[in-house]
Amino acid sequence: MTIYSYSRLNCFKQCPKKYKFQYVDKIIVEVKENIELYLGKRVHETLKKLYQDHQYKKLNSLRQLLNFFYNNWSKNWNNSIMNVKENYNHEQD
Repeated sequence: MTIYSYSRLNCFKQCPKKYKFQYVDKIIVEVKENIELYLGKRVHETLKKLYQDHQYKKLNSLRQLLNFFYNNWSKNWNNSIMNVKENYNHEQD
């Protein structure tokens, strides 16, 4: 069964060959993690926690979710994460 997602459709729209390499041939390309990718991962982890807990009838407060996010941010941070925007660093609000 074909899986459709925004990422897959956008990849195909950008370049059909890129789509083929990534989703059909499953060629793995090593990508240096940048700050945007890092942020996206932390947001997805937090949303996953929200929905998994909700399945078990646990309701998290905004404060609990923000604490989870900030803890994961600190725990997973490393200095190899690229930050191309010189005016910002990983500790800024």
